[in-house]
Amino acid sequence: MRFATRYWLERGVRTAFFAGLALIGAAFVVLVVRDFADARASIRWPRVDGVVVERTGDRLRYAYVWRGRLVFSSRQRFLTGLAPGLDARAPTFRGARTVEVAVHPERSDVAVLMPGGSKVAFSAFLILGGALVFVGAAGAGLSAAPAFRPH
Repeated sequence: MRFATRYWLERGVRTAFFAGLALIGAAFVVLVVRDFADARASIRWPRVDGVVVERTGDRLRYAYVWRGRLVFSSRQRFLTGLAPGLDARAPTFRGARTVEVAVHPERSDVAVLMPGGSKVAFSAFLILGGALVFVGAAGAGLSAAPAFRPH
């Protein structure tokens, strides 16, 4: 393979890698913002009684009836509900057979056992996503910029 062809191929792969990293970071930021919005809104969602269907280690599967429809879920908390100190206050659900489920008023498949989210976790995830976008955009820009032209 000629040197010029190899140079442009490597440069294109580098640019594509960093552009992909920036896109992943942007998608992560969007996911975290939507998750935090749902987590904060879940505090005001209506509550229904649910029944524990299956327990596997820390995983918990439960069922609930919302507007005449039986729905199964396994979400215990939102992504932004993962913060230091929250586990100490969180219920364990170890011996529980029934649970209180917070259900999204318009989307019955979105429910959670521990409503709410942490600003600390939201900020940390937002910084991580922003760093991915920054590194990806900077890397794509630097790898796409011509450093020299091989002859």
